[in-house]
Amino acid sequence: MLEFHRENRMPNHIKDVGIIYDTSVHDIDTAMWLFDDVPEVVFARSGKIRHEHEDFATIMLGFKDNRVAIISSNWITPIRVRKFNAVCGDAIISSDFITQEVKIETSSGAEIPRKETEEPLLLEIKNFIAAIEGKESIRVKAEDAVNTTKIAEAALLSSQKGTPIYLGLK
Repeated sequence: MLEFHRENRMPNHIKDVGIIYDTSVHDIDTAMWLFDDVPEVVFARSGKIRHEHEDFATIMLGFKDNRVAIISSNWITPIRVRKFNAVCGDAIISSDFITQEVKIETSSGAEIPRKETEEPLLLEIKNFIAAIEGKESIRVKAEDAVNTTKIAEAALLSSQKGTPIYLGLK
């Protein structure tokens, strides 16, 4: 099971979409990458408190073999939160995307691996430039972006209808 939490006040420059298209898509994409699969079903609840579009959402993605990703996002919380948990058979892996800290908890104790932190957007730009120069292969396929968008659309539809949306993605 994967759990994602992204919280913050709404950025002033976002006017045309809600939290699902602006923020939740990152965690939808990450869940598909970690599971190396697309979900079979989406169930979501979202709402509006302060904005024209949805400013909070909880999305459940159901994958094969009883794997689940739960994505909770909001533009209501006054503090910035970017947390992730993976509940595995032998461990729980927790991460804070802001501090880049990782914690692995097992029955024998907890481990906090040390690693140099790197600015994610700088790494993304470097990877993009390397791909253009032919030095590195592009890791994201157009199909991944299309599937992420279809899942975000299904989450909005699920929230409007109050029912799960079954997907036929490949």
